[in-house]
Amino acid sequence: MIDWVIDAVSEAGADAITVVVNPHHAELAAHLSEKDQTIEVVYQREPRGTAHALQQVENLGGEVLVVNGDSPLLTSGTVKRVVAAHRGAKRPATLASVVDPQRDDGRILRNADGEFEKIVERKDADDELRKSNHEFNVGIYCFDGSKLKEALAKISNANNAGEYYLTDVFLHLKPVNIVTLADPNEAMGVKDRIRLAASPSSTPTPRSSTPE
Repeated sequence: MIDWVIDAVSEAGADAITVVVNPHHAELAAHLSEKDQTIEVVYQREPRGTAHALQQVENLGGEVLVVNGDSPLLTSGTVKRVVAAHRGAKRPATLASVVDPQRDDGRILRNADGEFEKIVERKDADDELRKSNHEFNVGIYCFDGSKLKEALAKISNANNAGEYYLTDVFLHLKPVNIVTLADPNEAMGVKDRIRLAASPSSTPTPRSSTPE
């Protein structure tokens, strides 16, 4: 399924692609090497969170697009929209969101002026927040690379999961630009083909083989 994500960002104009892989998924790394020699594979040897995963990537200069690998319904048009919004806003970071009462992911909190305040991950959200806030982060980001690298160095794992959350970098990159997607299902996390088949959105047409 990661092929569809790679194809979407490639069609959107990404000139270099790096995939962070768990070393236990050797078959995925082999598949990516066969798919395109321009794809760089780096390994996250310890499962210490999404920020830690990105810290494994050495080249974070220039404009950096980060996309969750489990978003096969994502389109190149949406990626282009997020990148264009980032360039237009001239802010250090941009993230995509959806408003969807059916979801239970990281919630985006805004201040009284409607500006980004922080993201509260699912494991850290209390019952009141779950009931009142339905704007969610969907794992599509665009950053000023040099500022991202500085922010990554400031991340703590003081949370209920004991992980280094990538979403905490936004606390150090304000003001943050937010792009709200029209279709909540487009950025739905899909872990396997069963969930992909059950998705209310149209299943993408395969453009290359996917790893088993």
